Amino acid sequence: PKFTVSSRAEGLLSPAVGVITGILTGATGVFVVPAVPYLSALDLNKDELVQALGFSFTVSTIALAFGLGLKSSFSTSASLASLFAVIPALLGMFLGQHTRNRINPVAFRKWFLVAMFILGSYMVVKGLAAPLYRVLQESISEQPIKQTGQGRIMHKGLRMISILAGCRLCGRDHE
Repeated sequence: PKFTVSSRAEGLLSPAVGVITGILTGATGVFVVPAVPYLSALDLNKDELVQALGFSFTVSTIALAFGLGLKSSFSTSASLASLFAVIPALLGMFLGQHTRNRINPVAFRKWFLVAMFILGSYMVVKGLAAPLYRVLQESISEQPIKQTGQGRIMHKGLRMISILAGCRLCGRDHE
């Protein structure tokens, strides 16, 4: 089923979606949810959708950069890496525009949603696997990894299981 937002509801939902996207972007640095599903539900044509997404991503990126600047979290090396990352981003934008101009709107929407599903799935799997990866990495290197909050609790629990069972990765007991 296709999720759509009526023009009447759009005026009420847009500010709420913007605030939620802003909060999630500030907390995670990811500005896809809920903006992308919401924008795709507005029944925009493919050019309007791409323009709306580009504008949303630009505003989110500028706000994120501003926040990082306020916290003095910019480094020269990260800034240079970001600058060089613009080159493949521009190439991707050019290829995407070229492809978008040659694909029919129904196929565009279908593949756009498939790509968003794949990206979302990757992010979920990566997020769920991160604590386990950290424990495995620490078990191999025997170097403690700095953690805070819930990650520390999860880490200690998995670490205890590793100690009780013996480390299967390197064959040593880590007591």
